[in-house]
Parts: sequence; C-alpha cells; structure tokens
Amino acid sequence: NGDVTVDLPPGKYRVVAGKGLEFAPAEAEAVVAAGSTAEVRLVLARFADMPRLGWWAGDTHVHLTRLRPDDEQRILWAAQAEDVHVSNL
Repeated sequence: NGDVTVDLPPGKYRVVAGKGLEFAPAEAEAVVAAGSTAEVRLVLARFADMPRLGWWAGDTHVHLTRLRPDDEQRILWAAQAEDVHVSNL
C-alpha cells in the first residue's frame, strides 16, 4: 500500500526508493532520536509512461504459495508495486 515501518537504532539515515526504469529514484534524509519516530515521505516521479504509449508490463508465469487468507491481496499489491498490469496467478 506504499507504507512501510522500520525499527532502527538512533542515528542519521538516507532513504532511497526506486520503481523500475520508468521512474526517477527518490531519496531523503531522516534523523531518528532515541525513543522517537521519524516520518519520511518519498514521491516517485514518472518520466516515461509506457502504458500510455501502448506498452503493458506482464508476467505470465508466477508461482507463489498462499499460506494466509490475505496472501492473494499481497500478491496483487506486489504486482501493482512493480507496475505489472497483466499476470497469471
């Protein structure tokens, strides 16, 4: 869903996120003090919109074990995160 929580010791951190070749990587710095939290918001900027140009990413050979009731949704989120528009689950 785009949110992630990470437990880290106090310190200064650089956070970097990327999403394939169609997006420019985003980065930010965060300082985590003892006993507190820090929030970082990254926005990935798309510089090439391949679906708009008629190209759709797909993966027709996916093997994933489903162990919990919400695994199906997690698989769909993973495909969405990777911009996979067509997948055979």
